[in-house]
Amino acid sequence: MSGEEDTGSWVMSKLNELIAPAKDTLSSVLKPVAEAGGSVGDTVASGVRDGAKSVSDSLKKLDEEGTPLRDIIKEGRQAVNSTLQDVEQTLESTKKETEDTVGDIVKETAWINRELAILNQCRREYPTIIVGVSAVAFATVSILRGRKTRTLMNLVIGGGFAQVGVSYLEIQDRKAKRG
Repeated sequence: MSGEEDTGSWVMSKLNELIAPAKDTLSSVLKPVAEAGGSVGDTVASGVRDGAKSVSDSLKKLDEEGTPLRDIIKEGRQAVNSTLQDVEQTLESTKKETEDTVGDIVKETAWINRELAILNQCRREYPTIIVGVSAVAFATVSILRGRKTRTLMNLVIGGGFAQVGVSYLEIQDRKAKRG
């Protein structure tokens, strides 16, 4: 067994002797690459570290100071709120003016409402008179011209429209009494 050990070590020693110059040559060739790789790795690592720090500082600055877009949005929001307040004030003043104007108109036209109430009462009590007067009023021009056929036709048309109007108002009166 000891012979085999000697043989194995003799083979290994011979192999080492043959490989040693190749190892030295390879290590001398790879030494600058290993050194450059280490410096490149350090350079890349420091670059990444510096970049990450720069991004972190920028984000921190944006959180503290805000972006230019924030200022634009703030100004826009303030302008919209100002315009909205102006519109609301204008709307309120216009509403008051309109209410005052309508109040004045109602006061000035109160007599018309009283007269219309009297006419409406007359319409309820004497619907046939309303129909007859409307028919004659519609046919007045043809009566004055002396055209008998045209007068008859205008009497029918005027009376018919008046009857439809009176009937409609009677229906509305009945609905109002129920509701």
